[in-house]
Amino acid sequence: MKQGILIFKSVVVGACLTLLTACSLNIPPQDQFSDPDAITNVSNARSLLASAYSSYPHQEYEFSLLGNDFVPTSLSIKDISSLNLYNWNDKEINKLAPSLWQDYYNVIAQCDGLLERMNGVKAENENEEKEKIVIAAEAKTLKALCYLQLLRIFAPAYDVNPDAPGVILKTELGIEDKQRSSIRECVAKIKELLTDAASVEHSSDRNGWLSQEATQYLLADLALYSNDYQGAIDAGNKVL
Repeated sequence: MKQGILIFKSVVVGACLTLLTACSLNIPPQDQFSDPDAITNVSNARSLLASAYSSYPHQEYEFSLLGNDFVPTSLSIKDISSLNLYNWNDKEINKLAPSLWQDYYNVIAQCDGLLERMNGVKAENENEEKEKIVIAAEAKTLKALCYLQLLRIFAPAYDVNPDAPGVILKTELGIEDKQRSSIRECVAKIKELLTDAASVEHSSDRNGWLSQEATQYLLADLALYSNDYQGAIDAGNKVL
């Protein structure tokens, strides 16, 4: 029963946010993230990327409440907010949805700010040149991940109608007045970002940082999302 409600209301939430997504994206202007002249070396570029990572929203608990992961107990009533979210209370969802939308797009904006400045980043040696390429690849993967999460939250399922409105695809840093692109167009853009990033060989010993292997996993995940099962197999085989 709750699973059926979950599917139904996920579509409703996306529809209810159409007014929000049709308006300008209230993304801070470029100079609010950092002085363009400050991102001139690899160390500063990595710091800006780390800031984007730290801004990534983590709402796993809230999504677990909305799904089937938890069962209410006698103690649940002590946390009214969680109980309301578990019961798909409209007021609670309306509090969560706008913050998620804004949080993901803020991460995307930080990635765009970094990518726009990468041409001005000077590498002092060969290792720094490689690190510069890796930083750009990670920024593209992080941006693609945000788009994919936004699609899952705010758009209908791909197999329902791939030409239905998806999310807004940013083309420049700052405020843009754009309509949502179709789900199909969003998937194509995400795949483009991930494919570009996956061509860069690198690994990471830092927990939570996006390596080449993580990018391949996301390519497989995107293929499953868009019902491209052969694509999922091909991407999965590269990391198995």
